[in-house]
Amino acid sequence: MEPNQQLPVTKETETNFRAHFMIEERKKLDLCMMTYPNGDVYVGEQKDKKRHGLGTMYYVEGDVQISRWKDNIAHGSGVYQSQCGISFVGLWKNGLLNGKKCEVQYPCGALYAGELSDNMMTGKGTMYYGNGDVYHGDWAMGNWHGKGLVKYTDGEIYMGEFIYNERRGKGKCKWPSGLIYEGEWAEDTLNGDGILNGREYDNRIHTGPWINGVQQQKGLTINFQ
Repeated sequence: MEPNQQLPVTKETETNFRAHFMIEERKKLDLCMMTYPNGDVYVGEQKDKKRHGLGTMYYVEGDVQISRWKDNIAHGSGVYQSQCGISFVGLWKNGLLNGKKCEVQYPCGALYAGELSDNMMTGKGTMYYGNGDVYHGDWAMGNWHGKGLVKYTDGEIYMGEFIYNERRGKGKCKWPSGLIYEGEWAEDTLNGDGILNGREYDNRIHTGPWINGVQQQKGLTINFQ
């Protein structure tokens, strides 16, 4: 979208711009203010009437993006603050957030720190949830996917494999009761071969196979009492 008006910035605006981006006074800047038909406003560097260099985009719905720009597209380090309270910090490539050191802050108090690919949590990262839960590990398209470690506020800890937020594959879990299971998982519960160690709970050890969390007849229970 092309601007319908391009205006020079005031001395005060330029001073604030330099202070915000920590730009030395002696550096020459080609600053302007561009307004768009839908009400968006851009203040910053430009080239051929395009957002190019350092600048701030004020979107009519309330979102604000402070970043580097290239040919009207966010391209480089920057911050995007949405009107709903979500903020994105990191490196933009062709208008999308990409990189290994990104952050996403949510209004509920949750914070993600790690890799993003085209605005999606993909790769290695850590999510600190607002309720105190923490997940650290692999992500794919915003989901726990791969190997990871999740710690819940009630004391439960799981370390192992996930497929799209579901515990699936091999993993180990310790519950606040003292029960420890290590083995195969599916549908977020015990499924397949594995050992449920209850020495700290009821002084018993239970072996699989398991189906939907239930020990099968082939399994064995050892009582140490």
